Amino acid sequence: FQDEITEQACLREKEVRELREQLAVEARTREAVRDSVRDAVKRHLADERAARELHNSKFAESMEGRFAQDRTGFQQQLAQMKERLAKLEISLGEAADRQKHEMEMVKEKLHDEVQGRLWEYHGSVRDPCAVLKERVDRLEDLVGETTHEAPIAKRLREPSPELSLNDVHAPGEASPDRRG
Repeated sequence: FQDEITEQACLREKEVRELREQLAVEARTREAVRDSVRDAVKRHLADERAARELHNSKFAESMEGRFAQDRTGFQQQLAQMKERLAKLEISLGEAADRQKHEMEMVKEKLHDEVQGRLWEYHGSVRDPCAVLKERVDRLEDLVGETTHEAPIAKRLREPSPELSLNDVHAPGEASPDRRG
């Protein structure tokens, strides 16, 4: 029986050794797989980082290119706007000068027209005033210069506040109050 136990013990020891060897091989295999996976992850991360950096640098270059194009476009647009603004200022200045000249001509024309009308009105007032003066002079001559009558003649010669030049109009012409 002892032989059998010894034999079984040897067998079991042999199986344990084989199992230990298998475990050691398995542990080495797992370690190799772990190292391999770790290396693959490191390579993958490095590749991904390199791809991301490449993409970012290309994106940055394209954005810089776009910004440069936009900047150039905006600078051209700004130059065009400045040019258009300068032309507009010149055009507005010329228009203002033209309008000023036209207004001066209209003012001069109106001044001449008003001056002419004033001379016409003065002429139309002058004749009736001259006639009135002649009549007053004749009346004074007829009435004579007595002390009693002097205040009346004096009053006739002085301008009356009740009568103004607006009240006197040319014969056959309507009074200024009835014109408008």
